[in-house]
Amino acid sequence: MPAYVSEPHSRYHRAQREESRFHQFLHEAKEQVSLLEYERYHLTRELERLRNYSWSLYHEYIKGIEKLEEARKERPPGC
Repeated sequence: MPAYVSEPHSRYHRAQREESRFHQFLHEAKEQVSLLEYERYHLTRELERLRNYSWSLYHEYIKGIEKLEEARKERPPGC
C-alpha cells in the first residue's frame, strides 16, 4: 500500500488509541475522586464524633475538679 494511504490511516488509529487512553484515564480519575470523597465524608464524621467525645471528657473532668474543690471546702480543718 502506498505511504500516502497508510499514513493518514495510522494517524487516525493513533488518535483513536489516544482518545481511548484518555477516556480510560478519565474514568479511573473519576473513580479515585469518588473514593476520596467517600473517605473524606467518613473521616469528617469520625472527626466530629471524636471532637464531641473530647468535649464530653473535658466537661466531665471539669465537673470532677469542681466536686473535689467542694469536698475540700466541706472537709473539717486539720484533715
